[in-house]
Amino acid sequence: MQSPQNGKSNTHLWAGTSNLSAKDDPFPWRDFFYWFRIGFIGLVVLFLIFTWLEWRASKQIIYLTDGSLGVIRADGTEPRPLRISGLNGSFGPPQWSPRGGRFATIVEKPSGTTLLIAKSNGQSEFQVMLPPTSILPDRAWAPSGNYVAVMSSNSGDSELHIVDIAQNRVNTISLALAIPQVIWHPKRDEVLVTERSPEDIWSLQIVTPDAKIREFAPNDQFTHRSEGVWSPDGQRIAYIGTSTIDDTVRVLMTANIDGSTLIKVLVTGNNFFPIWSPRGDLLLFTQVDPNTNVSTLYRVKPNGEQLQIIGRGLPRDIIATDVSHAVSWSPDRSRMFFQSFSSSTGEVALSIANYDGSNSKVLFSDRGRYVPLTALWSPTSRGILIVDEGTMRMRWFSNETAQKFTWGEYPSWEP
Repeated sequence: MQSPQNGKSNTHLWAGTSNLSAKDDPFPWRDFFYWFRIGFIGLVVLFLIFTWLEWRASKQIIYLTDGSLGVIRADGTEPRPLRISGLNGSFGPPQWSPRGGRFATIVEKPSGTTLLIAKSNGQSEFQVMLPPTSILPDRAWAPSGNYVAVMSSNSGDSELHIVDIAQNRVNTISLALAIPQVIWHPKRDEVLVTERSPEDIWSLQIVTPDAKIREFAPNDQFTHRSEGVWSPDGQRIAYIGTSTIDDTVRVLMTANIDGSTLIKVLVTGNNFFPIWSPRGDLLLFTQVDPNTNVSTLYRVKPNGEQLQIIGRGLPRDIIATDVSHAVSWSPDRSRMFFQSFSSSTGEVALSIANYDGSNSKVLFSDRGRYVPLTALWSPTSRGILIVDEGTMRMRWFSNETAQKFTWGEYPSWEP
């Protein structure tokens, strides 16, 4: 009997032995490049975030200090005087151009009142003589950055001037302003003002930089129209209509810029100074009780619906000087602040609220002050710069303690 045949020389493998030749494990190049790419993208994102934050922080806040100008980084570091060579005089409140890089201020020089346009490094770019007692109104720059509105006092009324920077000339507009407000169109270089005629009739006028004037005169049956303000898209105007100057029923109205599509938003109450919300879906305004003189801040839909109280407001004479003292929305449109005043205690309070004014809470208050604070949103919407008795402090929402920046007044944040 024959044994089974096996072609292999060894039919059994001892433990720990193999008939396969040893090979090195291959390097996991695919996994390496995958995770390298993920890490590289993460580093790029972190670098971009750091660069953006540093760019925002390097933006300058320009302010007035002891009759001269100073600048400080937006993060509160590196305060320094801003020196403008060859210029002697007392400076007024500065304002950055809407495009940044240069600012406007009025200088009282020995030779007279001068509008100065200078670059962020202090280099003078443009100077032009103005009438005495000239001031920059709130938001004096045109949207294009090519024009600056200036007001001067003339027989008790404010006279309007529009400075053409490119042409190096001043266009004086022959109308008297009943209210010291100049409202630039959000997209075009034209302004909306309230004029007082020699017959003491208040009307709304639209003025172009070349001194062309056209009246905004919807068929609303009112004798007087005042306190007009453009909607955010520039298509409508909110304003106050009255039958007499001293009428205690001041009707809140809106209309298209050609006067069509009239809406009576609120026909009762002593209402003043409408303010559009950034989305154009709300109107805020101040209502004054003629018996107690107490100011209340309201909100309402542009169609007149959902009228609600936000809280106590500022007196109308303060709002007339600078509307931004009363209400301002954060750059990301998520929140707003408003100021209020108590005539019984003299307390001024700065409150923060949701976009629509709801859920408000007091952020800062000061009794016996009797004048409003200067307050500006940070560009990141994470804090508010507050000027209190000449000291600029940043109130970050993540910190209950305000951060002191520097001493100064009338800050303007570079866009």
